[in-house]
Amino acid sequence: MTGAGMPWEVLPPWKVRLLEDIQELSVERAHLLRRGYPTYTASGVGEFQIQSWRSRLRTLDAIRSEAEIHARAVEVPPPWIEAAWLLGRQGVRWADRDPAPPHPPRGSEASRGWVLNTLADDVWHLEHMAVLTAARRARLAAQGIHSEPDPVVASQFQNNMTAVWQRACELALTVNLIDHERGQLWARSAHGWGVLLTATVHSYDTDTLEERWRTHAWPGIEREARYVVDNIHDTVHRDRDRVRDAEALPPRPQQLIQHAIHHLQHSGTTGDGTEYTASTAPDDAAVIAALPDELELSWSAEPANEPDTAAAPSPRDPGREP
Repeated sequence: MTGAGMPWEVLPPWKVRLLEDIQELSVERAHLLRRGYPTYTASGVGEFQIQSWRSRLRTLDAIRSEAEIHARAVEVPPPWIEAAWLLGRQGVRWADRDPAPPHPPRGSEASRGWVLNTLADDVWHLEHMAVLTAARRARLAAQGIHSEPDPVVASQFQNNMTAVWQRACELALTVNLIDHERGQLWARSAHGWGVLLTATVHSYDTDTLEERWRTHAWPGIEREARYVVDNIHDTVHRDRDRVRDAEALPPRPQQLIQHAIHHLQHSGTTGDGTEYTASTAPDDAAVIAALPDELELSWSAEPANEPDTAAAPSPRDPGREP
């Protein structure tokens, strides 16, 4: 298919899981399309039945689309994404592929796999939130809007980004990541940032961008992140001195936003057809200063959300972190 073996022989497990999700969601939709078609009954609810069926189809399409965007953004080869979708449409389950994928891990290996999958999801959400921040501010600037029009939602978005980063750090410290794994999880190259922009904000119109930005500003994101961190504290004992090892942690939100602004600027477009110029560039310092510069890994009664007046340090290389 790509000339490089099967996906599970080449890709890390958290990327393979995205292909499995795409295939399984495609199977579910194919079954619903053909076998879940409602039987008409003259009971006065016929219209509701058909609209409910269509709504469920659209929901599955939307979830699969999210998985495909995620897969493209983390550089899963497009032929494998398309193959997973096509096999699912044909009703082929992931476990029934030929040749068959390996059996899911068990025991401690399964627990580690859950941590890595969750950590990979958090890094993806942080990167996605960073490019949403940069693109939204650039599009607002193109309209002559240089102050945040919805500060309450923006503040929650910032809190969520901080909370997801804190959860990602806690997860990263529960497993002994090797350098290769850290590189796969969050050392995105300059080319990788271009792929991320292409898969996300460069394909979002203004309404889609706003919808996704507001989705990531949902207060439940912060609450759920705190819940996971509390559970980790209750069940995992580890050396807190490792927290001081910056190389063991995902890039900070400020760094990701800096990279997003940098690579969006070099892409030459804000993603909606508007040319990226000095007049459309967001105020880097204002955007980044909205997040606290020093983020703590311990939870207080309320999440830290007071901005630090000091500007975040510039990244050493806009293409790679940490």
